[in-house]
Amino acid sequence: MIVKADYYEELQLLIEELKKFKIQVEFYNEASEFADIGELVNRKILLNSNTRDNLSLIFIIGHLFGHYVQFHQFEKYKNLVETVLAPKPLILSDEFKQSFFEYELEAFRIGKYLIQKKLPFTKIIETKYQVFLNTDFDLFWKYLTTGKKTSAEDFKNKLELNELNVNKNLIPIEPLSYKENFSFLNNIDETDFLKIKVV
Repeated sequence: MIVKADYYEELQLLIEELKKFKIQVEFYNEASEFADIGELVNRKILLNSNTRDNLSLIFIIGHLFGHYVQFHQFEKYKNLVETVLAPKPLILSDEFKQSFFEYELEAFRIGKYLIQKKLPFTKIIETKYQVFLNTDFDLFWKYLTTGKKTSAEDFKNKLELNELNVNKNLIPIEPLSYKENFSFLNNIDETDFLKIKVV
């Protein structure tokens, strides 16, 4: 694992926080150009530490945890999830794009509620979080509709460009709380029901 000084302590605190939900975080290091960023499989988050810095890894953990909470009510999101799992590229409507963005935004709102327990959302962090959300969504949508992945380097460059052009007066994302003691069916860990990949 590549250890970066910035936000390393906050990353470790967040990993400890997830243990309350019996969620493990594990790191691996894959350096290929289009390596996956990470995935959530049942109660384990796997992250490629070679593709993002620590602050981005914190945001990804929050994002994946948000989906983890959403999947507690899977039927509500089933159509969205099953649609994007189909072979790429996909032909998708503007209405679907808006619905899928709202689904992603909700996951990031839940993620913010988790992250802010260990990392205060200053204006700088809030800006970076929103830029990360929008960059991540735009490039994932590109993948869905073209079948073309974005390299880690291109993601980094796009993120930096979007930070330069961000609205300085953006409105903070409202964090969305979750039940601290929620749980899935007993057999959730024995299935592939909960599997989300970040590309």
